[in-house]
Amino acid sequence: MHLNLLAVDIPALDTVDQKTQAFLVSLNALIPWIVTNGVNLLAAILILLIGLWLSGKVSRIVTAVLGRTPQFDAMLRGFFASLARYAVLTLTVLA
Repeated sequence: MHLNLLAVDIPALDTVDQKTQAFLVSLNALIPWIVTNGVNLLAAILILLIGLWLSGKVSRIVTAVLGRTPQFDAMLRGFFASLARYAVLTLTVLA
């Protein structure tokens, strides 16, 4: 029984090498796109977090301001607080 472990299929290695080179070239072309979109993604996440925080603050402020008026209905107070919150969230999503 004779095993030839040193025999290597050279055309197969050339094909793998060509595919590896093509992959590296496409990866190098892709890196600037990833960096640019990564920065945009981080900016979008930051805007979303600030908008969520701000919408909660606006809702509490509207509730507090309308709570100072004794004749203002509690249900309308909640409605206007929610309206202000969702207006800020809408502007955040648009940004």
